[in-house]
Amino acid sequence: MDWWLEYQQLIEVLDMDLQVAEDRLRADDTQTNRRQLVRTLLTLVEVLFNRFRTITAEMMAAKGSISGRIDFHELYPLMDESAEVQSNGRTRLVPQRIPLLNHIAFAIRVHAKHKRLDPRHFLGQNGWSQLQKAVRVRHRLTHPKAVHELEVTDQDLEVVRDGVEWFRHSLQELYQVILKSDPAKPWE
Repeated sequence: MDWWLEYQQLIEVLDMDLQVAEDRLRADDTQTNRRQLVRTLLTLVEVLFNRFRTITAEMMAAKGSISGRIDFHELYPLMDESAEVQSNGRTRLVPQRIPLLNHIAFAIRVHAKHKRLDPRHFLGQNGWSQLQKAVRVRHRLTHPKAVHELEVTDQDLEVVRDGVEWFRHSLQELYQVILKSDPAKPWE
């Protein structure tokens, strides 16, 4: 199965999960249903980001193969894995350990730079701040230190929804720039 079809199917499943989570919350506004909605929304962000990061890395590599110049310091953080040098001098691939928000900001900056866009257009918006708060809500729910940290307030829900909506909209905007590009020169 090609990656685009797999990605589309993944998004369809998560969109269905999101609809079910929203419906459950409307029908029965409990803390369990609120937590489920937050988890579903942030899972969607991670999936959307993973595809964006991969597309950005692939386009950077394509541009580099044409121009003969690749900025590996920008490319490596966009990869799924990094190389760890072992004591015997061999390398072993290990998963990237970049915090989600740092990774998103980096990928947007790199993408914007190579498309000659101002990253502040994306990262300077209130939505970026909302996404940062949304991830903190998810972290609080995932790693609670006390029972009150499991509570999802109306404000938490609004922040999470706004942050995820901003992220989806920003990626759509960035993808539109790609689609308007010359297919033979996606970075021009």
